[in-house]
Amino acid sequence: AAAAPLAATLALLDNASLGPGSWLVAPVNPVVYCVLLVLVQMAMGLLAHHGGKGGANGSAEGSPAGLGHLLALGLHATMVLGTARVAAGTLSAELSMSGISVRWGDPLFATASLLTALLVVVSAAELVCASEAAAPAKAPTNGCSDATGAETAEAAPQEAPGIASYAKAIVAPVHSLILGLLIVHVQSQASGDFGAPTSLASFAALPFQYGFILAAVGVGLQVAALAVGALGDAAPALDGTGTLRWQQETGPAAALRKATLACLLSGLFLGWAGLGVGLWAVLGLTLGPCCYVLLPAEARAVCGSIACEVCSAAGEAAEGLSSFVQAYVKQRQYEQEVLHARKADEMAAQVERELGGDAKGGKALKGLKTKAAAPAEVKTSKAKTSPSKPKRR
Repeated sequence: AAAAPLAATLALLDNASLGPGSWLVAPVNPVVYCVLLVLVQMAMGLLAHHGGKGGANGSAEGSPAGLGHLLALGLHATMVLGTARVAAGTLSAELSMSGISVRWGDPLFATASLLTALLVVVSAAELVCASEAAAPAKAPTNGCSDATGAETAEAAPQEAPGIASYAKAIVAPVHSLILGLLIVHVQSQASGDFGAPTSLASFAALPFQYGFILAAVGVGLQVAALAVGALGDAAPALDGTGTLRWQQETGPAAALRKATLACLLSGLFLGWAGLGVGLWAVLGLTLGPCCYVLLPAEARAVCGSIACEVCSAAGEAAEGLSSFVQAYVKQRQYEQEVLHARKADEMAAQVERELGGDAKGGKALKGLKTKAAAPAEVKTSKAKTSPSKPKRR
């Protein structure tokens, strides 16, 4: 059952990178066998629990071939193959004369793939460490016997957890981080924000869109801190935030822990804020009351005081915002009134100029003297008379 979240994560990544496959491709898909082996392990564990026998890995005692161990080996082999299949669907390699160039697609999906590979490596390391730890054939006795005469077994000393246990504790919350990365990846593809920012708003939204990547960097720093601390003798511990805390934090160890905390906390905050207000409103209205009821009385009192402080701060912020908005609206109204008055004065001056120009034009027409037109000459033609000849008598 411990491998079920990892198998589900591999199935989600396989579907997101290569798309839904057909039934013809299912026999060659290692993720399918990974899920089937997880189901077989869970069924064996249930049978062993109800049957009253079973090993730590859910395998029946006395099995000749160690069926549980073989199932675990087969499960991790299919996990490795499934991770390789997801990586093949995510990255693209180009071979040229200058060298080999490897290109990833979306940074969110690439980070989810790397975290899944980290989970597989840690799970395989835990399996190897568990197989190397040999249990004693017979429990040691303290030399005493009980009332029935049977020797009482001596309490076995508690062994310190190994490096694999700390690594498993570190990467335990990574499943939720992978789901957050996939959600933001799907949202960015649906909204068309995939790629380089093209505006100021998209550039400002980059920290919220890629906040979970910063948290993934914090997980990598955790693993690096674990590898560095494993070289010493002091056993590490985890604080309330799940961050490694060493007995002596000086020099590079303290700087590494501060950088890890900064990446984890800031990355988670930015990533959660990038999921959107609607999601958190739904979760707050549904899961919020349930979680509050399940909390102890002291925790509820602390949550109540925090809620009161937040509400009072929100009220003060709302009052300040309302006063600012009112002042801004009044200033805008005053500016509009001044602008309207200025336009009215300009229109009045323009009308006065036009009226003054018309008046001057009328006076000029009245004072202008024009000469009367000369009367048209009338030409009269006289009838031509011929000289009369004297009449003869």
